[in-house]
Amino acid sequence: MKYFKLIFLYCLFFLHCSAESLDLNQEARYKEVYQLAVSLARKKEFGNAINYFKYLLKMNPKDDKVRYLQAKAHYLSNSVSKALMVCNSVTDFSVQKKCNDIKLKAKREFPNDYKLFDAYRLFNEGKYQKSKRTVNKLIQLDPDNPKYRFILGKILHRQGDFYRAYDHYKYVKDFVNRRQRNKIQKSIAKLLNLATPLIEYVKDNNPESSELEIDEYWQMYCLAIHIAAPEIAKEKEGLTGLAISFLEDLLENQKLDKSKRFNVLMPMVDLYSLRGDAERAYEIVQLARLTRPDKADHARLDFAEELLRVRHPTINKGMLKALK
Repeated sequence: MKYFKLIFLYCLFFLHCSAESLDLNQEARYKEVYQLAVSLARKKEFGNAINYFKYLLKMNPKDDKVRYLQAKAHYLSNSVSKALMVCNSVTDFSVQKKCNDIKLKAKREFPNDYKLFDAYRLFNEGKYQKSKRTVNKLIQLDPDNPKYRFILGKILHRQGDFYRAYDHYKYVKDFVNRRQRNKIQKSIAKLLNLATPLIEYVKDNNPESSELEIDEYWQMYCLAIHIAAPEIAKEKEGLTGLAISFLEDLLENQKLDKSKRFNVLMPMVDLYSLRGDAERAYEIVQLARLTRPDKADHARLDFAEELLRVRHPTINKGMLKALK
């Protein structure tokens, strides 16, 4: 029995020593990586420094000093909005003062990057309308900026406006590098996942068999066509004409404000294009322009024109210019 107790105590001692040794090794490793990250930042190798700062924060997520150094590296590498987002997660009071200096400097020297950070901050807080107003101000200055269009897509996505969110995601995807494209593709996948029940409903039901009101059904149909056209168009080919007729009647018989009129015209572009009537689709784009949409929607219209040229390479370009 005494022998057994001695073995047990030895095992406990061994485990304790091993744990202490592990802690010491981890601490030494932490200091080593920290020194390396700081050294790289001083040499202005900010990309590598940022990666090591991220590694350190995985080891110790509470180290706000490292978080500040990561933010500073982002700022010095001109990733100002990223620097501000990192600073926004700092909780240590003494480190917050240093981060506030970065924020004040960014607001003064990079006002648009500061607004982009503010839009993301509001978005993360669930204040979508305020975030949207901030982004729209940025888009007025630069309608094609992929950073602005991406967060606008995220806001619209969160608000349930899948139609416009999908447009912005698809547009931005062609203007970014491969790593960013994967990020956007994940957002598109999430949107499609949310829209799957709607797409399946449209695939499984015709207007006469639907329990929905006819206008609700066609709204669902147009959205489903827009985000899953190849998948649905062949199966529902006979419904495209009916959908167009419904939308045409909606335009003629109801007094719609500019925003609603724009949202009726845009799905018609898809439907006419799917039916092969590229000239009419292009004409609808020009009618949509007459509704005087905002800058972001003007960018959508430009994108729609480019898509028409890609889908219909034999389109009568002379006639298209005349429509302008």
